[in-house]
Amino acid sequence: MQEKITEELLSVLKQTSSDEIGQVLCEEKQNLFCGTEPFYNYIRDVLKHNQLTQQQVFHRAGFSERYGYGLLSGEKHTNQRDYILRICFAAQCSLEQTQRILRLYGMSTLYARIPRDAVFLVALNQKICEIERVNALLVKQNMPPLKGSKSEKGKSR
Repeated sequence: MQEKITEELLSVLKQTSSDEIGQVLCEEKQNLFCGTEPFYNYIRDVLKHNQLTQQQVFHRAGFSERYGYGLLSGEKHTNQRDYILRICFAAQCSLEQTQRILRLYGMSTLYARIPRDAVFLVALNQKICEIERVNALLVKQNMPPLKGSKSEKGKSR
């Protein structure tokens, strides 16, 4: 499940001739973003690898099961990057897995030059998976916490 970083893939491609590209594309299939592997298939593989159930992740992320299933099945879509990050933290994703999940969902990956993203990068590298701890790190840096789910908004009214 370990994917190559972009620099490693670029190195392979620099050494690839036009005659070899078909073979390289086949060999590197797991490292290429082809749009053929939907977000929900990959996240399910991650959950299986991390020995977590969808229900555990929804609970940790602060989502209702109905909303969480909708997101993971592709039935519902969100424009809230924070919601996908909540899933990544709750699913105990590595940095590489998180970046891939964001790409597959069609969102921008974490970027080290953006201060809030830098906090997320540190949290992922330190394997901080609890939303409350991530939010505490953000608040300590005078940054907004991860946005809550729709179910949380309904609870706070």
